[in-house]
Amino acid sequence: MNGRLTFALAAALACCAAQAANNQPPTVGSVAASNGLSENGYLQVRTPTVLKIETWDAIPPNPRAAIDQYDRLLALNPDAATRAESLRRAADLRVQLADAASSTGEALNVGDVRRAIAGYRRVLADYPGHVNNDRVLYQLARAHQLVDETDPAIAALRELGKDYPQSARAADANFRAGEMLFARGRFDEAAPAYAGLLAQGPEAPYYEYAQYKYGWSLYKQASYDEAATVFLAILDRDLPAGTLQDADEALAGVKRDKAERARESIRVAALSFASLGGGKALSDHFARAPQASRMETLMYAALGSALLEKERYTEAAGTYTALVDRHPDHVRAPEFSTRAIEALRRGGFADQAMKAQEAYVASYAPDSNYWKTRTADPIVMAEVRKHLDELARFHQAGAQGSADPATRRAGYLVASTWYKRTLDLFPQDAAAPRTHLLYADALLEGGKVREAAQEYELTAYDIPQHAGSPVAALAAVQAWQRLKRDSAGTVKTDAQRASIAAALKLGDTFPAHPQRTQVLMAAAEDQYELGDLDTAVASAERVLASNPNAELLRGALGVIADARYAQKRYADAEVAYQQLVQLPAPSEEKRRLAIEQLATSVYRQAEAAREAGDLKLAASHFERVARVAPQSEIRTSADYDGASALFTLEDWTRAAPALEAFRRMHPDHKLVPDADKKLALAYEKGDQPARAAEVLSRVAIREGEASETRRVAAWTSAELYDKAKQPEQSRRALMYYVSTYPQPLDPAMQARQRLADMAISVQKDPAAQRHWLDEIVAADRAAGNSRSEVSKRLAAQASLDVGRMDAMTARTMRIDAPLEQSLARRRGATEVSVAALERAAAYGYADITSAATYELAAVYADLGNALMRSERPAKLSGEALEQYGLLLEEQAFPFEEKAIKAHEINLGRLRSGIWNDGISRSVTALGELSPGKYGKQEKREATYDELH
Repeated sequence: MNGRLTFALAAALACCAAQAANNQPPTVGSVAASNGLSENGYLQVRTPTVLKIETWDAIPPNPRAAIDQYDRLLALNPDAATRAESLRRAADLRVQLADAASSTGEALNVGDVRRAIAGYRRVLADYPGHVNNDRVLYQLARAHQLVDETDPAIAALRELGKDYPQSARAADANFRAGEMLFARGRFDEAAPAYAGLLAQGPEAPYYEYAQYKYGWSLYKQASYDEAATVFLAILDRDLPAGTLQDADEALAGVKRDKAERARESIRVAALSFASLGGGKALSDHFARAPQASRMETLMYAALGSALLEKERYTEAAGTYTALVDRHPDHVRAPEFSTRAIEALRRGGFADQAMKAQEAYVASYAPDSNYWKTRTADPIVMAEVRKHLDELARFHQAGAQGSADPATRRAGYLVASTWYKRTLDLFPQDAAAPRTHLLYADALLEGGKVREAAQEYELTAYDIPQHAGSPVAALAAVQAWQRLKRDSAGTVKTDAQRASIAAALKLGDTFPAHPQRTQVLMAAAEDQYELGDLDTAVASAERVLASNPNAELLRGALGVIADARYAQKRYADAEVAYQQLVQLPAPSEEKRRLAIEQLATSVYRQAEAAREAGDLKLAASHFERVARVAPQSEIRTSADYDGASALFTLEDWTRAAPALEAFRRMHPDHKLVPDADKKLALAYEKGDQPARAAEVLSRVAIREGEASETRRVAAWTSAELYDKAKQPEQSRRALMYYVSTYPQPLDPAMQARQRLADMAISVQKDPAAQRHWLDEIVAADRAAGNSRSEVSKRLAAQASLDVGRMDAMTARTMRIDAPLEQSLARRRGATEVSVAALERAAAYGYADITSAATYELAAVYADLGNALMRSERPAKLSGEALEQYGLLLEEQAFPFEEKAIKAHEINLGRLRSGIWNDGISRSVTALGELSPGKYGKQEKREATYDELH
């Protein structure tokens, strides 16, 4: 039976072998049912989840019985070939049964699969050189898959591909191993598996799919350069021949079953270059691989789009720009430059977009090198024009938004260069007039005021008139005005003259311009400022002829008035100022200024008359100032000058009231002191000494006056009060003088003397007289070396007067009992008098000395006489009384002797040829005191008179 079984199994094996000869590996179609995009975005080959078991042409009716037979055969220890084949076939049947159960949803017999795996591994271990080991490895992988043992399955497939590269199953094994590794994210292991298949050449099964997945494996490992090379190779094969410009156009020429893969290859290649650095990486790649240059434009476009999709705007712009940098003369260079600009704008990179626009203009402007070999494209020209406008506006807007003045100016100047470039490139553009205006505006705000003014003038007058011509004309005037305001010296003057010319040209060219009158007014003011007075008046009169508003009317009249004033045509100026002050003033300050100018015009007419010598007319004009402008500041000067003119004319009856009115109206004015001096003289000349004295009294006490002026005024006021017969006022004036001006000494001494005199004549006050006499003596004594003849003489006379007063006091003292006491009083008073008289005599003035000597003798004689006339004691009588009388004579005799001696001293002065009242009186007294000696008086007096 065993023999029969062995034979039967051998026959079965032979049959299976025959069947196996016809069993080929699965085709690409059986492996890849369809293609599509996975959830994570990359294209995958859709393969069965498990390997399909290789089967006989017909499965035995009872696989389980066949398996049992193979197992029994193996138990008989057959030869090596039979054993190996039995192990393999039993394992195949077990896998087939498991696969069938899996496909129908039946429970998997894991034990069978495990025995199959063991069988395959036994074959591989015991029969390493078996002819069907490539199939064994393939089926082993399938068995491992059935029990979810992926890694062993992959290992079996990789071993098959490595050890049996010539096997018909090698490509399939490598591809399946790669797919399983790729699906598990083991890209570093999947790549070699795909590479193993690719090494078999383009004719190998699954080649194109493996190439695609190989590229993806590299990409997943961040081997972007290698991945890009693979995808570009796929595209080079799948895309139409020739230079490729556009992805959609290129994909339209791809077979339907390859279109999606080609589209995805473009995308992943672009992503690879994006990861490598974008446009630069792409440029570097094509520089290294010029053979791929036919896809260059397509890839730059694709890379840019991919970066835009990922919102990597600056990199997208850089990619588009990279093509332009690599091929500046490329036919699509303007388009790619535009794409770069749009990418930057989408990303909000305004500054970079502007720089790209600047580059666009530089590269594709009508005068650029790009158009030297081709005709300018209207579309590109429109883009250039648009970019120029946007660049100018961009920089202008940036300047407007800057708070820093320097930054603002710089921004406007940049904007001006773009406006200028626009005008240079597109001079006939319909918007050129407006661009001229914008150019001028930018120059102005950029601080190029002169250039701006010139551009405004060009815009207004040198190109055909347009809607902006009047605006430009006005702007030219304003720009020149600004340059004038901000400049100095000749630059300012030149700007001012240019402004005048521009204003007059506007007035002539645009008679209906709404600002014409204002501009002419500004011209008139500038002409006036430059001293072009007649032209200023002419321009102002044009303003008046334009029915101006109140403000301009005031301005024009003001220019006319000021110009005529400057020309010294004061009467004409007065007329204009009169008209001006009749108008409502915009402010109190302007109203006041107009009034002042009106008053000054009249005042200048007065000055002119005064200079011409017509003081009467001058006075009339000066007086008129108060009537035409009573509140004007110059009215004060006019009042004074008018009064002064009358003073000079010696019209005292008018001068005095005018001067009085001046000081009354302007009590705090600095000219009041001068007015008072003139007023005092006017009163004096007008025979009004009291009023003159009153005025001088004010001068005397005014602190601002010079000391000498005040002193003279004080002195003169006293004299004038005397003249006016007002002694009390005169006395007060003298007292003020003495107290205020002790120096110079002489007038002060004279004032004291006058006060001493007035003490008796006016006051009837001897005590006051004595006070001033003492003051005279004391002042002279205090003067020391500064004493003068006047002071000494007055002091001598004062001493004499004091001595006389003291002598009079002594005479009033009776000598009564008790004699001793009354005599002592009388002698004391006499000594006081004597001292004063001796002081008077000591000054050395002959008349005063003689008078003092006489008074000295008289006081002694009076004392002696008083003794003799003194009261006798009531108790004395007879001889005692006589003796008492003799005693009194003895007491009186020395005084009589002193009197005689004093008179004789006076008499002795005759020898010096001196004769005066004092000597004369002494002579008379001697005749009385010593008649025996000097009795013949008449004869002596005749002699004295003769000597005198």
